[in-house]
Amino acid sequence: MNTTFPVNTSNTTTAQDRVAIDGWFGFTSALGICGTGFLLLFLTVSTLNAKLHKGTGLLIVHLTALQLYLCAVSFTLANTDAYRALVPEIPDLNLHCPSFMFSHMTAIQAESWASLLLACNRYVAVAVPHRYKEILSKKVVAGMMILPWIIAVAINLPVCFGIGWEFLIDYPLHYCLAVPVDGHVYAAVWPVLGRYLPIVLMGVAYCALFLHTGMRNGVRRRLVDPVTTSSEAAVKAEVRTVKARARHMTLAKITAVSFLWHCLCFLPGPISQSAFPELYSSFLMAQFWLLRTLDLCGYAANPVFYLALSADYQQATARLLRVTPA
Repeated sequence: MNTTFPVNTSNTTTAQDRVAIDGWFGFTSALGICGTGFLLLFLTVSTLNAKLHKGTGLLIVHLTALQLYLCAVSFTLANTDAYRALVPEIPDLNLHCPSFMFSHMTAIQAESWASLLLACNRYVAVAVPHRYKEILSKKVVAGMMILPWIIAVAINLPVCFGIGWEFLIDYPLHYCLAVPVDGHVYAAVWPVLGRYLPIVLMGVAYCALFLHTGMRNGVRRRLVDPVTTSSEAAVKAEVRTVKARARHMTLAKITAVSFLWHCLCFLPGPISQSAFPELYSSFLMAQFWLLRTLDLCGYAANPVFYLALSADYQQATARLLRVTPA
């Protein structure tokens, strides 16, 4: 959740500390720049190709725009603010911490819920393809883009009033954080609603999707009809259905891979923070690598999965860059 519990009570930085701090900030900044480049390319490809920003494509564009904001703006400011705090001679950014942290955490949680709704979209597309357009109309898709923001704002509004957590400048390092309020029930509820619940529901959706697919394929193999239809129109209709099903399945596999990558990037930090708080007390930089750099990896790598696994996105990218796809 990009929350840290600072433990270094010194305002001085040793040479060894400075190497570790500069190494973290340099690597994380480079990762953010690379991720921003990939996300910009992917967003450009998706928006310029009409085929890729309809229905599910529109949800992917929305999710990519969220991840671009997080990589290019939100995490850049958050990490620069932390770096400035770790190296006292660097001038203060003068961020208004409550406002910045509210927008930062709202974007992070909106991304999590947008990813969940994309998983739900994929389940409907694969499980009931014949009713896909009926169920996921344009109004429903628009609602699926707005709903994550409503949920994220609702989750973070209590924190603005000091309920469960507080957005503030932490001491002694003087950088913006979300800090839990001891003994308040919402201190436990907030991270569950913002990060853990959508991840668990995404896992359930993808397990259900691939279980349904496996059962359906088994039934189809048993019921296959070796007789070839004589109707040319029926053959063409079947070909279109098979191609559409293949596209839906490809996107489902990509989003499932993206989900697994998100789990690898987003869960180790908060879990280790809860299970091994002494780790963060003994090693100051561990919190920044596990809670900030790993989070950034989760967003930065997302377009790579689409560009590597989807022929549609590969061809659209090749046309944009005017190269011949392999």
